[in-house]
Amino acid sequence: MAEDAEEKENTEKTDGEQPEEEEKKSSSTLLIIIAAVVVLLAGVAGFLFLTSAGKSLIGIETELTEEEKKAAEEAKQAEEAAAAATDLAKIAFVKVPELVVNLRSNRRKAGFLKLTVKLEVENKEVAKTVEHLAPRIVDQLQVYLRGVDISDLSGHVGAERLRRALLERINTITTPIKITNVLFEEFLVQ
Repeated sequence: MAEDAEEKENTEKTDGEQPEEEEKKSSSTLLIIIAAVVVLLAGVAGFLFLTSAGKSLIGIETELTEEEKKAAEEAKQAEEAAAAATDLAKIAFVKVPELVVNLRSNRRKAGFLKLTVKLEVENKEVAKTVEHLAPRIVDQLQVYLRGVDISDLSGHVGAERLRRALLERINTITTPIKITNVLFEEFLVQ
């Protein structure tokens, strides 16, 4: 009987120790899972608030860097070029009569500009309308070009600046028709 009592006591100790060990194992496993979830949530929060991709996902406006702005502009231009490429068969060109104008200059000898341009339009019907407006276009271009300084036309930047200015002025004359581009056939500055 004494043996039975001793055996019972040993069995109770063994049975009592197992639940404690299981409790320790399950609580440590639960602690590891909680820690993993916290680390994962911290990583997701860091991604969302520290990267521009994350900010755009949650709707926070971000200031674009110069490179990102340039890349976005290039992508936009590529899309426009692709759209224009599909309409290549439709586009038409209108030749503007040759312009020769004196340019402003600080030098004793006056400079002059000899310019021949073509206007790019949507289609042939629009081209006919623009051809009808050619006298107004020539008048506006001559008045504008007489006020241009010879130094404003130097280099690639000067030519592009002139192209934009001409396009803007021509579009004011041809409204509601839109001229899509001004193409230089002859551009001589002396």
